[in-house]
Amino acid sequence: MTWRIQLPQPIIRRIDLLTSGKSVVAVWTQPDRVHFYDQRNGKALGERVVEKLASVTHDDERWRTFLKGLQAPNDAFLPYVRSGDDTIFTTTDGNIRLYQKSGANGLAIEIGAKEHALDVEAGAHFLTLDMDLELGLIAALDAHGKLHVYQQRIRVGIFDLGLSIDDEYTPAVLVPNGGKRVFVTDGSQIVSADVGGKVLCRMELHYPLGLIAVTPDGKTLLTSDADTGVLRAYSTDEFSPTHQRYAIDLAADARRLNTAAGSQAGNFVPSALTINNRGVVAFGLAGLLCVTSLSKMKAIPVSTVG
Repeated sequence: MTWRIQLPQPIIRRIDLLTSGKSVVAVWTQPDRVHFYDQRNGKALGERVVEKLASVTHDDERWRTFLKGLQAPNDAFLPYVRSGDDTIFTTTDGNIRLYQKSGANGLAIEIGAKEHALDVEAGAHFLTLDMDLELGLIAALDAHGKLHVYQQRIRVGIFDLGLSIDDEYTPAVLVPNGGKRVFVTDGSQIVSADVGGKVLCRMELHYPLGLIAVTPDGKTLLTSDADTGVLRAYSTDEFSPTHQRYAIDLAADARRLNTAAGSQAGNFVPSALTINNRGVVAFGLAGLLCVTSLSKMKAIPVSTVG
């Protein structure tokens, strides 16, 4: 079932599709506020505001209690949370967490409640990072376009993937589950690399990149066009295009769950985007949440040669 709902908040910042028994959509409208919906029918499942424990150290029992509460209504751990100065990445089993301080390059990984500082190259300034939610592989992109890879607490290496970083686009790095591949973009190209820094595939883009998402199994990549709001799906083997459609058309086809669920003029470029292994696609158009499916997009015929 596909559906859409207009939230009272003006912007959707992040969406997570969480599967642990019941499938739940976690929608972040503020850095510290998340709303929960049943993925099947859009039923509201409540919301929460994340506490700011500025004066509490990570070895304090209050911090441990706080971490245990960072779960959705289906008991799935929230994979990405901001609390005060901390950004927290958490694996699906809750056994590994990655901490990054706002405005700082210090990274620490917690494994089984024991915290370790990561060895960060002197002078490196990380623009974005991600963590594999199964095995704890970490990939961080610095201001010079270099990729820093860690296998949990061990630094694997620093790699030059031929990226060009500028002020016009905030780069992105994505690490699917299993920790075998990493996807990075500088806005003009998307690169797939293995954890040893070997480039597996490179795609030069013919459109201005908005957002990028990858399925947890790493098989499908989803992008949005920053000018038109077109969503495009690719097979990650060779970045072969498989589906595309305007986000606004996907939202129009979805079942409306509240009377205010129309999209305002100009709100056709997604502000948040995600996809899961089952082809469920969720995106935000300003404050409009749409949960739809890859099957609702237009399939692109496979070209044949010969």
